[in-house]
Amino acid sequence: MRKTLILQLLLILTVSGYAQQIDSVNYYIQHFEYEKAILEIEKWEHDSLPSDLLFLKASAYKKVNKYTEAIAGFDELLKIDSTNTNNLVELADCYKSIGAYKKSQELYTLALIVNPENNYLLQQLANSYFLDDSFEKAKNQYLQAWQNDSSYYLAKQIARCCEKLEKADSAETFYKRALQFIPFDNYSTYRLGTIYKNQDSLAKASEIIDPWIEQDSTSSKMFLLSGSVHFLLKEYREAAELFDHCLILGDSSEYVFKFLGYSHFKNDRYDLARIYLKKAFATDSLNVDLCHALGVACDKSYYRPEAIEYLNHCIDLVTPSPDYFAAIYQDLASAYTSNFNHKEALDAYLKANEYTPGDTMLVFQIASHYDHMLKDEEQALRYYEKFLAMRPESKPVRQIQGLGIDVSYFDFVERRIAAINEEKFWNGEHPDTLKVEEKK
Repeated sequence: MRKTLILQLLLILTVSGYAQQIDSVNYYIQHFEYEKAILEIEKWEHDSLPSDLLFLKASAYKKVNKYTEAIAGFDELLKIDSTNTNNLVELADCYKSIGAYKKSQELYTLALIVNPENNYLLQQLANSYFLDDSFEKAKNQYLQAWQNDSSYYLAKQIARCCEKLEKADSAETFYKRALQFIPFDNYSTYRLGTIYKNQDSLAKASEIIDPWIEQDSTSSKMFLLSGSVHFLLKEYREAAELFDHCLILGDSSEYVFKFLGYSHFKNDRYDLARIYLKKAFATDSLNVDLCHALGVACDKSYYRPEAIEYLNHCIDLVTPSPDYFAAIYQDLASAYTSNFNHKEALDAYLKANEYTPGDTMLVFQIASHYDHMLKDEEQALRYYEKFLAMRPESKPVRQIQGLGIDVSYFDFVERRIAAINEEKFWNGEHPDTLKVEEKK
């Protein structure tokens, strides 16, 4: 009898001590003191650790990102009960957290065998596929979960999968569904705007992005996207304002400097264009288009020596089409002319002519340069005649602007040749060049 009482007393004390220890562990866990919870559990001998304490220990290890220890604990629990869905999911979560996605997928699939319509498990399996770049499988799981219970999160994740699979139309559909749940969601707005931009649906992109930045002016990436859209829409004043706001928000990337400079360039604000294009060029000095625009901006803003430097550097960089070379040399000639380096300008024009000998207006430009800048009438006449020889059969469309009357360049050149020859005649010279009247 006495032994029985002693055993009962010991059992009561053991149960009472166990209950107190469970309470202590739960207290630590409820107050996020997981390390203390683990130390409290470690006071028990491992071989005698009950399943509920082993679960709390593994869970605490998981909370402090000690996944190796957590996996060992959940593995041990599964040996005790292999059908316990909770342990399967906890173990799957641990494997997912360390990037062992295939193992996590196996475990989530086992859990789904027991609970095939469970939306949480479907989403966790889909998340694991998504992280594993298995976007088609992820999309299918998300869609199955969507059929059971649609939500913002599922709409966004399905859209992300479709975008990764280059199914832009489906991605658009689900990003719109996500925005029905949260109208000004940053992520969905940005991605949908990007899809529209990439599809050249610029008006649609503007319609969805602009209202967002009107109610939130803190996202530099949204202002960057909006600036890019307005630039492509050729709304350069708006683009400049948006890129300028990116700088205010702390985005001083080469892209912002470059397109802020381009926007000012398109607005004929060459002084500001020069400032920002120089900043962009400092980190992208091999960009031919950037160098070219910078050279022209310097010329237009009266920094002629800089213009000559950048345009010459541009020539050193490029190996593109003859038309592009010719354009650079013509801009260089213009910069030399503005700087009163007329001989160097002529050399640049002639170099451009080597690349595009069929450019009619370039031949006119050379003749005019000989005529008015170098006062070399013989060479001027030679290139004026060359220009006339390039006259098309049909009446030319291009007219000289600002004269008050419609005069084609060819008509103007005929008159200028006649004037030069008449002047030479009254000066007692006998020009070799045929008069226009004789040619008729």
